Amino acid sequence: MSKAKNSKYPPPGIWYWVWAVWGFFKTIYICIYWHAFYPKVAAINRVKLLEKYKQETKLVNTTTWDFIKFLFFDIDNLVGTSFEPFNPGRIKVGQVAPAAKKYGDRANFLTVYIAEAHPSDGWALDLSNDSIGVCYRAPRKVEDRIYIAKEFIKNYNYPVPLYVDSITDDTLKTYSSMPERLYIIKDGKVAYKGGPGPYCYSLEEMEEHLLKLF
Repeated sequence: MSKAKNSKYPPPGIWYWVWAVWGFFKTIYICIYWHAFYPKVAAINRVKLLEKYKQETKLVNTTTWDFIKFLFFDIDNLVGTSFEPFNPGRIKVGQVAPAAKKYGDRANFLTVYIAEAHPSDGWALDLSNDSIGVCYRAPRKVEDRIYIAKEFIKNYNYPVPLYVDSITDDTLKTYSSMPERLYIIKDGKVAYKGGPGPYCYSLEEMEEHLLKLF
């Protein structure tokens, strides 16, 4: 959900409506994908989206129909959705940190930095990357990945042990983890394999499986 009244978006006119139509179909596609392949994640994301909508509109008695109208028929929102990643349920990597602190006495948490999903010299997301000051070229050697990983730890005080994948992407290929994925490994075997990010995985679901293994 993203309002489009921003200088980075096109002014009202024919292109404004073109982007609104694109945002409409983009929203439909993502909703169908969620419900078809990861219904449990879809249910969680519906709750998160509705709560976010209530916070943004400051409406207490918001109905489901109000939310649907905003999501699919609010022109400004559709234009914003067409330009920016539609990720209301997406887990920022930093959100794993509380789980690591909560269960750290019973499980070892770690993060592996794999291939850059949106490098500045590839599929760049200028609006979102620039807004948080993150813009890197695709690493050409492992030292480049180490540098970016160290910058991330320094800038965001990331407390979970962070490793880097080989420049030949061995971890990425082994775990099918592009662009991101949650796993639980127990006794050298995969005990839980989450859905592929950014839309189809759930920290709550991972925690449920983790608790069953304790």
